[in-house]
Amino acid sequence: MQKPVVVAEQRAAALRFADPRVQGLLHILLLFLLVQGTFRNRDLREHIAPLLGKKPGQLTPGRMTYDLRRLRLHGLIERIPKTHCYRAIIARPPPEVLKPRGWLSEKQASAYLELALATS
Repeated sequence: MQKPVVVAEQRAAALRFADPRVQGLLHILLLFLLVQGTFRNRDLREHIAPLLGKKPGQLTPGRMTYDLRRLRLHGLIERIPKTHCYRAIIARPPPEVLKPRGWLSEKQASAYLELALATS
């Protein structure tokens, strides 16, 4: 997540943990995962604005769309088809996100995931 990612020729900027905006996004993402389930652009804006010391009206929908796109391309959320809603993804990121970073191969990642599920 700390490096830019390219998925299907779409580039997304890195999610740097030191950035207060990214910390707020991850905080809100956890909130939606545990409490609400699905969320929309407006929901994200209403929750993240106080964390950044702003009013929801001070954050533009375009800025929230940019953040949603970054989260989606990094494999943290997915858009629910035919809606304007998103949901957090608990599973590992898709293989096309992992390959450019030089992490595990798809076969190694699958074996690791099976091992992790078997021990839990």
